[in-house]
Amino acid sequence: MQSKEWIVQGMVELRRGGVLRIEDGREMMVYLWDGNVWLTQDGEGRDVLLGAGGWFRIGRQGVTLVYALADCSITLTSPHEARYAAALQTLQPGARQPRTLYQAEPTAAQAFLRRAKAALRKAWHGLFTPAPGPAAPAI
Repeated sequence: MQSKEWIVQGMVELRRGGVLRIEDGREMMVYLWDGNVWLTQDGEGRDVLLGAGGWFRIGRQGVTLVYALADCSITLTSPHEARYAAALQTLQPGARQPRTLYQAEPTAAQAFLRRAKAALRKAWHGLFTPAPGPAAPAI
């Protein structure tokens, strides 16, 4: 049996101290071309150190952080061509905001739930917010 692997981010460059944040990227592979990184997964008791030529397959959903211990180049692959993660972001040293590399579009079910939640919130607010009455005269 031969499995396919899709390159989902060809080359992510991180400077020393930069962070790559992978949200819900189960089964993605992090391949390090050069440099050194520290990798940690939400809910996992062990962290991983990778050197040039090293790779790591993400084994769980949640947030995975890849911290650059030195300037590095990373390629991300996945057995899934689409919806391989919820989001990918980098934060370089000195940057004020993260840079979004990928943001998954919500599924139809997620979009429906988001709309239903907004409608319920609006209805709930309408039930318990007093209606405006006549203005009191100014003294």
